[in-house]
Amino acid sequence: GGGGGGGGGDLMDDPFMSLSAATMGAAPAVGGSKIADFTFSVTGATAGATAEQIAAWHARLAVNKEGVLYEDGFLQIGVKTEYNGSKGKVSLFLGNKKQEAIQGLAVQVGGSSDLTVVVGTHGAVIEARQQMQVTVNVDCMSPFVGALPLSILMTVGGENRKLNLSLPVVVTKFVKTVTMTEEEFEKKWEECVYGGAGVPLSVVANDKWLKEETLHALLNNGLHCGLVNRPSPSSPSYAAGAFLGASSDEVLVSLSLDKPSKTFSISVRSNHSNLRDAVEDLLSVILQSGKK
Repeated sequence: GGGGGGGGGDLMDDPFMSLSAATMGAAPAVGGSKIADFTFSVTGATAGATAEQIAAWHARLAVNKEGVLYEDGFLQIGVKTEYNGSKGKVSLFLGNKKQEAIQGLAVQVGGSSDLTVVVGTHGAVIEARQQMQVTVNVDCMSPFVGALPLSILMTVGGENRKLNLSLPVVVTKFVKTVTMTEEEFEKKWEECVYGGAGVPLSVVANDKWLKEETLHALLNNGLHCGLVNRPSPSSPSYAAGAFLGASSDEVLVSLSLDKPSKTFSISVRSNHSNLRDAVEDLLSVILQSGKK
């Protein structure tokens, strides 16, 4: 289950063709560049998945525990994740779709001062039609902005390929829902130090988020921000979460929708600037994901 609609159970039916995972991580560290600005790409003589396709897979995994991270004619990468407090385990399943071996495999993930990333040891060869699992352990000390660069390098049939992806680890994986009344929310809202630019961020959303129950599932299940009960359905949706690391900072979200224009106004506040910026970035990316 989860906010993005479905947990990707269909992936598990066929152990090979379903879950295969790519390897990741570019050397660039997480420098606070937003997910919205992240560049997904594939280099090699043969075309791979488009940047738009990769971004859509990443957005879905940002709010789900498992699914496809990448797929082309060479490789399919599936992901399963487990989180406990500030720690996470990301299992990547890399499936070789070719009738010849993938060689020179290297999986690299960028980290930052806010986040420790350890990529498990793995072999350099995936035999024809076989799958390899690579485990990435993460420990989030404080809220971070943006995506974790993931590079996968390999050689197939003499062709060198590089996938510039992102490990689908985002700050809300380390957030828990907080229950509060409308009065408590509004009082904390006024007390928050960081409110961004001071004006709401406007995004034209994918149609699926225009249904209130889908939007609420995204906030509560996908982003781990608990909904605040409000008397009027037409008023903005309020939600709140708390970071599970040592600081336990809270993040407050207010979302209002203008249905005729399909435009959401996103306001996010927190006493931690990275937490505020990261949740705003994530919301804007997910609400627009899949929109043509």
